[in-house]
Amino acid sequence: MNAQKANNTKEKVRQLQRKLYLAAKINSKRKFHAFYDKIYREDILKEAWKRVKTNGPQGGVISPLLANIYLHYLDTMWEKHGSHLGKLVRYADDLVVICRTKKDAEHALKLVSAIMERLELTLHPEKTKLVSMWDGKEGFDFLGMHHRRIVAETGKGQKYTRTHQLPSKKAMNKMREAVKAVLASRTTLVLDAKTLIERLNPKIRGWRNYYGVKTASKWLNKIDWYILLRFTIWWNKKRQKRRQLSGIKDVRQLSSKLGLLKLAG
Repeated sequence: MNAQKANNTKEKVRQLQRKLYLAAKINSKRKFHAFYDKIYREDILKEAWKRVKTNGPQGGVISPLLANIYLHYLDTMWEKHGSHLGKLVRYADDLVVICRTKKDAEHALKLVSAIMERLELTLHPEKTKLVSMWDGKEGFDFLGMHHRRIVAETGKGQKYTRTHQLPSKKAMNKMREAVKAVLASRTTLVLDAKTLIERLNPKIRGWRNYYGVKTASKWLNKIDWYILLRFTIWWNKKRQKRRQLSGIKDVRQLSSKLGLLKLAG
């Protein structure tokens, strides 16, 4: 970082310190203000800037916290200059803006880009795009869910559109990979079925709690089927049977009796 950028960063740190202090005085119930004595330190705020700028490290509790600290400026500027354009929803460094018209969406994109530039950040060129939700041909992924408008019918046959949420393709693949990691390892052949189910159930319960919305049942059924397939393959390998899916109905009954949870239903 050159001298000019370093000075700009220090100025941003001072501005953010002031904003956090004022916000804490106005609303003491905001959760991150419990950390105020720590994040007030200049080195902590600099670390927040560095991590958001480099988009890492990910996965820890501190990552979204630091992103929220640094991107609080985005929230403030949006409320002041962009709230008439649409609703901004943000978690850490992932965000989406819901607008009524394409014109509003284009203005929103320019505004967010300008705010990010002031923070010395840039929007991801591949992940940033405008999506038309009205005709149901396009959708968008946000926090592991795919959002898309779908035509539905009432009991009287009247058609209407509503926004459906379902697990994204990336989320579906991650769930399959997690199931395979539990059931495909040869080291599990020495275990019994109940032990494997005890390993699977916490994962299934967590996925169901997050993805288990009404409109996601069709996709969650696919993961339930995949779990049954992988469990059947494991069962036949353990019993040294050549046919991988032999006795799948019996395995379904056994796994249900032993308490294997389901994502759908």
